[in-house]
Amino acid sequence: ERIRDLLNKYSSFGTNNGDRQSGEKQGLQIREDKQRGIYIKGCTEIFITNYQELMKTIELGIKNRKVAATGMNAGSSRSHSVLTITVTQQEDPESIKEGKLVLVDLAGSEMVKKSLATGVQLEEAKNINKSLSALASVIFALTE
Repeated sequence: ERIRDLLNKYSSFGTNNGDRQSGEKQGLQIREDKQRGIYIKGCTEIFITNYQELMKTIELGIKNRKVAATGMNAGSSRSHSVLTITVTQQEDPESIKEGKLVLVDLAGSEMVKKSLATGVQLEEAKNINKSLSALASVIFALTE
């Protein structure tokens, strides 16, 4: 599976740096550092100051998300989506408060027989089901 930036119009080509001509099919990379925690290297970050700008950005991401018709759903999302909102409040140079909200929309699991998926959609369905199974295993392990 590849990580794609839904706020970068060239990211849909699957390139590592947004350059359509490079031919790289790696996608973006997950990284971790002490300051930022876990993040996606090269992912678009937008400074937003009001609700309208936030909604416009969310709508752009939704518009760029891959969907396809299947035998079970006319607009089936073919991927998971993650939106991270970081809110920063600074009343004076000495006092900075920051909070982070992470929203996750998981693609739904589909029974391959009922979805009538073939070709690329079949591979997407397999990857979706595989990733949801992995997530279920992680959640189960956390509850023990």
